[in-house]
This record gives sequence, structure tokens and C-alpha cells, in this order.
Amino acid sequence: MFMVGSEAEPIWLLRETYVERNAELSPNGRWMAYESIESGTPEIYVRSFPNVDDDRIQISNAGGAQPLWSRDGSELFDLEADSPFQKRLMAVDVAADAAAFGFSARRALFDWPYFSNIGGRPYDVSLDGQHFLVLKNLGQDQVGTARKIIITQNWIEELKRLVPNE
Repeated sequence: MFMVGSEAEPIWLLRETYVERNAELSPNGRWMAYESIESGTPEIYVRSFPNVDDDRIQISNAGGAQPLWSRDGSELFDLEADSPFQKRLMAVDVAADAAAFGFSARRALFDWPYFSNIGGRPYDVSLDGQHFLVLKNLGQDQVGTARKIIITQNWIEELKRLVPNE
């Protein structure tokens, strides 16, 4: 992983021989969560940022992939897999200020029957941290059908336009 500076010269952050991917910066910009396969199994780690050599904290110990910070930085989410077909969305509570990083034991939020076999993260969390947007698996009868996503922005204004309040 590398960081690009103002002169557009890459600065390598992690130079390991094993796969490291899906890096996510904490909302305060002080911590970097990422997935590493150094143990032979994907696990979640956190390092300080941008000084990644200062510390390395292992978050998961039973597999972890595709980390995501809550918008306020108080939680860190990831996917844990018992097998390719049995996954759970996991979370840890985080206490991460500029000087130190602490976290609680991981807990399962819910089983994961959703799509997850993509290179990136197949989910996101709402601003309040109470809801998740996920990609859903297509059923066998839906394979090959057209797929579409409809996103509505400023829907209150659209509602007012369509149903004027007299």
C-alpha cells in the first residue's frame, strides 16, 4: 500500500511479502484498518496513520475481511467467514484518539446471507451507524435478469413537487 504526496511520488506504507488489501482510514484520519493474509487466513489489523510502523494491532483472530469504520469512528466492522457460505458481520467498539487505540471484544451483529465475493467491500453503514446497505445475492431464478439500482436524492423536494401542499 502506498500514499501519494503533493509531488505525486508514492510513499509505500506497507512492504510485506503477503497480501494486504482493503485499507480504510478512520474518520479522524489517525488509524488505518486493513485486511492481511500474513497468518495464512485473512485477518483485520489496525495501524497508526501515516506512521504505520509505530504499531500494529490485530483486531480479528478467527478470520476477517473488508473492514469499515462507523462514520463517527466508534466502531469497526468486518466480515468473518466460517466457510465460503457461512459469514457474519462483526463489530468492535473502538476508543481511538490521537495517542492510543483500544477496542472491545468482537461481536457478531448478524449472519451474512448477502453477496460478498467481490474485490471491494459489498456493504456500507449509514451515518447514524444503525443501518447497512448491502449487495444481495440473486436467486437461481433471477440469474441473467436485468439488474438495476435506483437511488433517489433530495426525495423530500421531489415529494413536495409531486404532491404540492396547498
